[in-house]
Amino acid sequence: MSEDLKVDHSLPGSAKEEDKSGLVIDKRVLITSYKANLKWIVIITFVLMLIVSVLVSIKIKPAWKANCRIIRMQKNISTPTDMPYLYNAFDINTILETARSRPILERIIEKLNMEGYEPNDIGRMIDVQRGHRSNVLSFSVVHEDPEMAVELANVLGETFIETSVLLQNSSADSVNIYYSKKRTERLKEIANLEEAILEFQKKYDVIEIDAERDQMFEKLKLLEVRKIETLMKTDEMNIKIRDLNNKITNLPQDVMLTWSYSNSDEKKLVLLQKDLELMLTRYTDKNPKILKVKAEIDTLKSRIANPDRLADPPDNTSWGPNGLIQTYQVDKTRYEGELQAARVNLKEYQTEINKIRNGLKEFNTINDDYIELVRQLELNKDILRIIEGRIAESRMALDTNTNDFQLFEKATLPEYPINMSKKTVVLGVGIFIFFAFSAFFLGKELFDYRIKSRLEYDKYIGIPLIGEIQSEEGADPNKFYSNLQYILDNVFDIVEDVSKPPVIAIGSAAPETGKSFVTNEFTKMISSSKKIMVIEAIKELSIEIEDYEINTYLDDNNRFEIKKISENLDKCYFWSGEQIFKKMYSASDFHRLYGLFLDYDFIIWELFPSRYNIQLYHAIAKSADANIIVSKFKHSPRVDVYNLVNYLREKQVSRIYGVLNCIEKEYYIDLL
Repeated sequence: MSEDLKVDHSLPGSAKEEDKSGLVIDKRVLITSYKANLKWIVIITFVLMLIVSVLVSIKIKPAWKANCRIIRMQKNISTPTDMPYLYNAFDINTILETARSRPILERIIEKLNMEGYEPNDIGRMIDVQRGHRSNVLSFSVVHEDPEMAVELANVLGETFIETSVLLQNSSADSVNIYYSKKRTERLKEIANLEEAILEFQKKYDVIEIDAERDQMFEKLKLLEVRKIETLMKTDEMNIKIRDLNNKITNLPQDVMLTWSYSNSDEKKLVLLQKDLELMLTRYTDKNPKILKVKAEIDTLKSRIANPDRLADPPDNTSWGPNGLIQTYQVDKTRYEGELQAARVNLKEYQTEINKIRNGLKEFNTINDDYIELVRQLELNKDILRIIEGRIAESRMALDTNTNDFQLFEKATLPEYPINMSKKTVVLGVGIFIFFAFSAFFLGKELFDYRIKSRLEYDKYIGIPLIGEIQSEEGADPNKFYSNLQYILDNVFDIVEDVSKPPVIAIGSAAPETGKSFVTNEFTKMISSSKKIMVIEAIKELSIEIEDYEINTYLDDNNRFEIKKISENLDKCYFWSGEQIFKKMYSASDFHRLYGLFLDYDFIIWELFPSRYNIQLYHAIAKSADANIIVSKFKHSPRVDVYNLVNYLREKQVSRIYGVLNCIEKEYYIDLL
């Protein structure tokens, strides 16, 4: 192996860390790319310079510049603090901008009778400047006619002075117009509100809402008192009627009207006493008859003296209706009449109370509306007073503000035109175009992150580059195949320490890198003297090659046939179709496969792009003794190769090397 290759057989993950920044600048590639595009840069620059020269000769004509100068005098008038827009001290830079305003430009066109000109056309001719921290203004006009430039400059200065008062008074004038319009609006609004108040009073028949509302409250209070009195009276009537009903119920319907007694204890006592007097005249006190009469007299006296003695029923009685019941019924009828009248009064009182309450609710509603109308009227009157004051102030500003600009230096005919040389313009444009396109092509090359040189393997990808292959188109065939032999010799050096048949995996990070070409060329060269087994990864399995598929052995340990290509070249196929995503292969599976190929000198894998199935790619790469990643010049993304190498290093895959294929002739360096 040549000394400049410096192949490292140690684990790739142990390699020293390099600068992994995305921007890797190879000066040789950059200069080569610039040289390759230089002819286009020159051609484009030359063509554009021709176009610019034609446009310059047509468009650029001699231009003359005339200047007039104006000075601004300061006003020494104090401004009332409550009138901020009176005698407003305008910023002079703002005034300079008004010199380009459409009213001034239109007046210039009118004064000079410049038919066919638009204000924008005049505006492009004008340049207004102010002296450094001074009140001197310079008005410049550029025109193809020097006399017209002078006339335009002087008319511009005079027109600016004429309109300066209007410009300075524009604020006060706008305020005056605004407030005059607002005064008209407020007067109309006040008239509408006054009319609305009159219509409101007519509609609701009210003059003084508060007084009428107080009267309604007093009436409501009186009615509620009467209602309460009537309620109390109905309660009283109900109590009396209930009491009379109880009395009528408990009294007897018939009573004893007259009665008479034929005999009684008192009458018997009197008769016995008279009989005793007569008997005493005939008998003694001891006579049994006398004693018997006395005993009867004592008995009658005792009975008469007994307070619990029951009255003797009369001998003759007469019965009739109870008069007290009739009296009670008369009272009851009177009380029921009064109760009915009280209830009628209660309904009338409640109706009147409800009416007054509804009236008060409506009154409150219309009172809110009325108060709002009055408030709006007073508010508009207050605003009108403010507006009247503002109109007076703005009118004062318009009447007292005066001009403070004066033309002190008129424009004169210029001696020389101000145009740049046409040659200078064309040359400047040419230089700009040349450098712009140069920067474009250099920038395009700088930010092209596709692999272009060995430096990117050293500084970014971090793996040894064992060879570069020139694009076959336009290359010397002898030199071309000599370089392939040089790369293959490097591969032999890498696997020279392997005792068993070395396994060489040739893959890529992206498709279309030419790995099939590299594999075919390597196998042709090696098979001339060595026996080789080539395992090709295919996505579609046809009938012609299905007998040579190794998947059956890896999956089910079934034997497969070996396709004979030439005397020293055999081939089999690994089907990498969709079915591989449902299986998990490891490096040991492939080591078992390699046990079938011990009579070969080399085993070469032609792999699929790594992004197709990174796990399977890693398993095969880990089982290989050398991993060759083929990249295509200005085609393979640098970051894809870096990510693949980094992933393989993380998975403890050793001996990873790069081959840069299809290098364009102008970028290729022959190191042999």
